[in-house]
Amino acid sequence: MSQVLLLSLDVDAARTEVILEALVEAGIDTWWQQLPAGGGVLPPNNIGQRVAEARCVILVWSKASVGSDATLFHDIAKSSLQAGNAICVRIDDPLPPPEMAGCTLYDMRGWRSKPAGWRKWFGGNLYMRDLVSGARYKIAGKDPPPASAPRTMLIRQTLAVVPAIGTVIYLIPAAIGLWNDLGMANRPSAEEQATWDKVETGSCDSLRRFLVNYPGGHYAAQAQARLDGRTQETQTSWEPAERRMPVYVAANLAKPSAHKPAAASIAQGNALAKAEETCTGLAEAGNAKLLGVDVGAGSEQCTVTDGGYVCSFDGHAICKLSEPRDVTVERCS
Repeated sequence: MSQVLLLSLDVDAARTEVILEALVEAGIDTWWQQLPAGGGVLPPNNIGQRVAEARCVILVWSKASVGSDATLFHDIAKSSLQAGNAICVRIDDPLPPPEMAGCTLYDMRGWRSKPAGWRKWFGGNLYMRDLVSGARYKIAGKDPPPASAPRTMLIRQTLAVVPAIGTVIYLIPAAIGLWNDLGMANRPSAEEQATWDKVETGSCDSLRRFLVNYPGGHYAAQAQARLDGRTQETQTSWEPAERRMPVYVAANLAKPSAHKPAAASIAQGNALAKAEETCTGLAEAGNAKLLGVDVGAGSEQCTVTDGGYVCSFDGHAICKLSEPRDVTVERCS
């Protein structure tokens, strides 16, 4: 399987192809999967395996893929986000759905596929370089860095405008304002940056530890904002369990048998049937799944009647279950 799975709708093929070319030129092993626009279409047979095995899944969000008709695209996108290998690319104005809020987003609306003239100096392929860098981070198992193309273009545009400013009086305040607007005056220390890069995606505890160490740091406000927007969801897991319940079979429930061992065998068979009934009721009462039933060792009482032997059984049923456990998970996007 390829390291990167590039996922888009077929109606976005022309704009997605240039993304594929940039990934291939960067030496990244990429598989491009196009999905039909609209719902009600079965996915390719191996799409689930490709999503699970890809180190990075790049989701191309457009007007078409954001729409409610692209149900298949949305389902695969959510599966990739849960697997932790998703990167989102925005090529149109609509934002990805709210459930994709935890996906690293690269805004490609300002990118030019064939920049020419003055645009080449200001932007070039900076936007595409951001995406390639993000894909490489994902392949390496790291959180992708934020996009730098908009800031770099702003710096270049500002540097081009500065010589046109008439006097040093206006030049110095403008330069200082630019410095502050770009956040250069409050850059994080190397130690804080390294700690921030290690903050686990979606982990509220990781953000809390960061704030303890850097309460007034460069990323403190961003960390606090993520904590303030935390969500909780309940996840159900299934755990194996073994429950024992008493089982009693009266002697008068069995037909007499000419031989005592046969009568005892009949009593044990009736005990197993009783155990299955008991375990089924126990599973239904606890919303559990019944995996197996057995009868534990018990005592037998056999008596002689006019028709032969009859035996009773007093023991316990062994119910092998898979029981649901609800766990509350806290996430900070």
